[in-house]
Amino acid sequence: QAGNAAVAPGCLPANATKQGTVVEIVDGVTVKVLIDGLVYTVRYIGLALPQDNNFASAAEANNGKMVFRKEITLIADTPDKDALGRLLRYVLVDDKMVNLELIQQGLALAVPSTPALTCASLFLDAQESAKAAQIGIWKITPATARPN
Repeated sequence: QAGNAAVAPGCLPANATKQGTVVEIVDGVTVKVLIDGLVYTVRYIGLALPQDNNFASAAEANNGKMVFRKEITLIADTPDKDALGRLLRYVLVDDKMVNLELIQQGLALAVPSTPALTCASLFLDAQESAKAAQIGIWKITPATARPN
């Protein structure tokens, strides 16, 4: 089942793509990418980091494993940039959408409020699946479990 989810989903907008190499991991949902000789800060569309520092750190580590020093494909949506001037993009590596992978791993929250977020329903479905499977931030902690 995870094999199908790893393929770039059909919700991606048919916008022009850019290739780049990830040169730095800023956090679990932000990277610095070398594109045509310039370094840009890229924020993954449709995601937010969990408030819990342990999971935010895990998101950063997994993000790094997926994209650090790798050639990635960037796909724009609307808007092009956020208030901080970061490029807002869907990020693909080896035909996997990193945005979706982080949600599926329970390491990022789906944030459908971005205007024209074409993959919002897919992200929310992935988040519901992660919740149902109690993965990552959705895992029930031992403190909430009843002793036998």
